[in-house]
Amino acid sequence: MTSRLALVQKEEPPESTALTPHVGNGFLSNTEKLHAIETEVIRNLESQSEDEILEVRRRSKILGKTAWKIEVACDAQILSRAENMRKAPGWKRTWKGDVGGRGVTAAVRKRAKALGVTPNTIFKNAAIFRLIKSVESDNPDNTKSLGILDEKSYFHAALTAADPKTALLTFAEEKKVRKRFRVSDAYRYLEKHCLTRKAVTTKVVQSARAEISKLSRRNLEIQHVLDCISKTQANIKLCPSSEVNRIHQDYIDELRFYIEGDLFMEDLAVLLKRSISKGNKTSDQMSKDVGLPIDVVEREISLLATVSHLVRVPGTTPQEWSINIR
Repeated sequence: MTSRLALVQKEEPPESTALTPHVGNGFLSNTEKLHAIETEVIRNLESQSEDEILEVRRRSKILGKTAWKIEVACDAQILSRAENMRKAPGWKRTWKGDVGGRGVTAAVRKRAKALGVTPNTIFKNAAIFRLIKSVESDNPDNTKSLGILDEKSYFHAALTAADPKTALLTFAEEKKVRKRFRVSDAYRYLEKHCLTRKAVTTKVVQSARAEISKLSRRNLEIQHVLDCISKTQANIKLCPSSEVNRIHQDYIDELRFYIEGDLFMEDLAVLLKRSISKGNKTSDQMSKDVGLPIDVVEREISLLATVSHLVRVPGTTPQEWSINIR
C-alpha cells in the first residue's frame, strides 16, 4: 500500500526558484531594463545640472519604496503558504516543505535559508505587509496617506506600537506636517507618549512568572521561552564573535515576537472571554478580574473586536462587551 508520506511527496510540485511565465517574464525583463538604466544614470550624473541631480535623487526613492513593498509582499505570501500548509485537509498540500509536520516556523526557516535571510526577517516583513493591507482596508483614503512614508523602517517602528495601525497613520500625519519627520522621530514619538508595545506589555511579560498561575493553558511553554531568552542573553555576554551574537539576538527577537504576540496574547484572549462569561462586561471589570493592567486588557479587547471575537454592547457607558456567537 502506498504510504501517506509517499502521496504527499508525489503531489508536491518540484522545488523551483523560477517565476511563473505570466509573472516572471515581465518582471525579469523589467528588472534587466532597470539595471541598464542604473548604469546609464550613474554614468551621466557628472554632466547633469544640480537641479537634474536632485530630481534623479528624489525619483530614486520611488524605486527603493517599490522594491521593499514587493519584498514584504513576497514574504507575506511565503508565510501565508506555510500557514495554509498546516490547515490543508488530508495529504494534499500546496507548499513543499514541512511534510514531517514540524510547524510553520520550520517551513519559513527553510525558505529563509534559501533566500539568505533569517526567519525573523520573513515574519517581520509579512507583518508589515499585513499591517499595510489592514490599514488600507479600513479606509481606501489611507492608501494615499501611507504614500508619504517612503522608508520601510517607519512600518517597523509602527509594529513596536501597542496599536500599530493608529501609530502608522499618526506617523503619516506627522510627516505631512513636519517634512523632516524621520524614522528616529517616529520611535521617539512612541517612547515619549508611552505608546510602544513594550511599554504596554513589558511589565506583564517580565512578571510572567508571577502570572503563570493565571495563564494556565500553556504556563510551561511560557516559562520555557522566558528561560531560553535569559540563557541566550547570558551567552551573548560570553561570546567573542559579533556574527554569532547577531544570530543569538535574532533568536531572542524571534522568541520575544512569539511570546508577546502569539503565545502570551492568545492565553490572554482566553482569560478575557472567560471573564466576560463570568459577568464582567467592561474593561475595568475584566482588568480587576484577571489581575492585569487595564491598558493591556483594553488593547487585547480592541484586537478581539477587530477579528470579530468580541462585539460592543450598544448604548452602554462605560462600554460593555459581549462574546460574538458565530
